[in-house]
Amino acid sequence: MKSRTIDPEFVSNKEYFDASSALIENLKKRRMAENKSVIPFMNGDFTGWDLYLAGTCEYSMRIVDGLISMLQARNFVCAAQLLRAQIGVCMRTLALLVCEDIDAFIKTFLSNGQIRKLKDRDGKKLTDARLKELLNQFDPTVADSYDEASGMTHYSAAVVNAMAISTGDEVEFNLGMIPNEEINFSLLNCGELCIRYLDLHLSMLKKIIESDEWYYSRTEID
Repeated sequence: MKSRTIDPEFVSNKEYFDASSALIENLKKRRMAENKSVIPFMNGDFTGWDLYLAGTCEYSMRIVDGLISMLQARNFVCAAQLLRAQIGVCMRTLALLVCEDIDAFIKTFLSNGQIRKLKDRDGKKLTDARLKELLNQFDPTVADSYDEASGMTHYSAAVVNAMAISTGDEVEFNLGMIPNEEINFSLLNCGELCIRYLDLHLSMLKKIIESDEWYYSRTEID
């Protein structure tokens, strides 16, 4: 374990609350942007893919609501899972844009079927691994962020590390008490990355809204 006296990534609680306040304000701005992005999809008559995309906005807004609460509570375990969920929103948005058969995709989704059994335009199944690979082409931080957040979603050694604190030559464990200051840096990183992937999601929606041609050709995000 690292010692807080020599760890350059150590963030005190005072520093954390100052930094997290700014993050929360930025998260609220992204929530407003997600809410505005729904309007073109739900304005009058809408198709199945309009409903699908509007749902990704709703999901993102609820993730923001939850993440704000987790940042305030300094709950890293839950914050990491919400980060993974936001990456998942981007992956599912991309899935619609790279799928082999849009009608089959929407029907499968609306019937609560398994999207991962469908294929993309290259004939590969739309598994999480495949979608992560494709999304990583647009943002090279995706794969590592997804894998690290998954370490908290699926019980792993990352959970043990989060509850441990080094005190000289000894290691103590915090079980259910006020979270260690050692997790503050990772919490702030969660918030910053979630903003990054909210922006990625919004950029996808912006391209779709501005260009039907982009929707059908589905070749670029930026």
